[in-house]
Amino acid sequence: MSIGQNIKSIRKKRNLTQKEFAKILEISNSYMSELESDKRNLSIDTINKIAKKLNVPTMQLLTQDAETNKAIEIAQKILESSTTMTEEERDAMLALINQVSI
Repeated sequence: MSIGQNIKSIRKKRNLTQKEFAKILEISNSYMSELESDKRNLSIDTINKIAKKLNVPTMQLLTQDAETNKAIEIAQKILESSTTMTEEERDAMLALINQVSI
């Protein structure tokens, strides 16, 4: 998937319309449409800003492989949930991850 397709996909997962997300980014609706249609070249600063507003790693917008994006999304969820886990729970999660990755 392209950067624009990734932005659109993640935006939709967040239940945001193009208009709503354009407002969050403080850009016009037409510019938002051009971003998602890959009609604009994005600077790394713009990509970082969009990733931050979508609450995803910048790499998730840059990656063209859907499977890799899914892995990044899962890893992010694991990291977010690990902050509230006990040490024992983190050890159990790490053991499970190690079993799956073998």
